[in-house]
Amino acid sequence: MAAPNGCTLADLAKRAKRRVWAVRIPINPSYHHGLTRTDPSNMSQIAVPVSYGELIDKITILEIKAARISQPEKLANVRTELGLLSATWSADPLAAIDISVERAKLRAVNEA
Repeated sequence: MAAPNGCTLADLAKRAKRRVWAVRIPINPSYHHGLTRTDPSNMSQIAVPVSYGELIDKITILEIKAARISQPEKLANVRTELGLLSATWSADPLAAIDISVERAKLRAVNEA
């Protein structure tokens, strides 16, 4: 399958190891100070460089957590972070490439 810029998936895989993103990851300061969790809308954000693989891995882990967590407060935090990271991935031109098979394999590994 060719990427939007004409590269093959193999070309993208080679470049993925070198490419870094500045992704905004929500950080709730109370996590680090032993305080009670707050509303997810109060989360701070920092820019963190991550590879495509790291981003997809984090999204997959959050999808698993969202399916398993039953506590409303924790679920709200997970959904907030998942929404932000999914929006970051969706905004990238490479998101147009179908990686559903690879994501399913990654999910199986993360669920194990």
